[in-house]
Amino acid sequence: MWGAATRRYPTAGRRHERNGMRIGILGTGEMGRALAAAWAKAGHSVFFGSRSPARAVELAASTGHGARGGSVSDAAAFGDCIVLAVPWQAVESTLENCGTLAGKVLIDCTNPIDQESGELVELGTDSGSRQIAAWAVDATLVKTLNTIPASLLTAGISSSQEERPTVFLCGDDDSAATIVSQLIEDLGCTPVPTGGLDDAKHLEHLGALLVKLGRSYGADVDIALRLLRRPTRPEE
Repeated sequence: MWGAATRRYPTAGRRHERNGMRIGILGTGEMGRALAAAWAKAGHSVFFGSRSPARAVELAASTGHGARGGSVSDAAAFGDCIVLAVPWQAVESTLENCGTLAGKVLIDCTNPIDQESGELVELGTDSGSRQIAAWAVDATLVKTLNTIPASLLTAGISSSQEERPTVFLCGDDDSAATIVSQLIEDLGCTPVPTGGLDDAKHLEHLGALLVKLGRSYGADVDIALRLLRRPTRPEE
């Protein structure tokens, strides 16, 4: 796996730092903190955005590696990739505070789940990502990272190829999918594209199942998936 400092990220006209991507993290919860810490350590430039800018600045200081913090609109303006890492109930208002997302890759790692019941909420679209696409019409949306727990990212991913979790992603823009796949690799995971954004509904159902299993097993168990491939048999 290439290091972030030497990899040339495809930008499709977007700005990029010499040592990696500029990533705006929308949200200061567990997932936002875990992703920011891992990407900052890998050499990317990260910026926390929050409704409480002071909280974002505090988290940036504790993250280190040059991380910064401010408002939601500050993070959206900073990043070439914007990560939506807030509870589903806060998604619409967060996007409203972003300003324009034209020319930016928007990574949707949310699951449209009711916080009390753990069930997927009823939507007017076939997936939460389709609803997000309607709210953020200028952004290039990629659905991913909704099936891996923040606690596993925080604890650290094994460097063993045999133990790397699989992270599925889907989207309608190949260039954006390539950028996001490389960011997933920088987390120590294996990216597996599934297709266009129509597949988001399947990833969200999978995410809901993993949330349910996580609640059943308890907080001391991290659940992730790995796609296994049958070894190719040599021809006789």
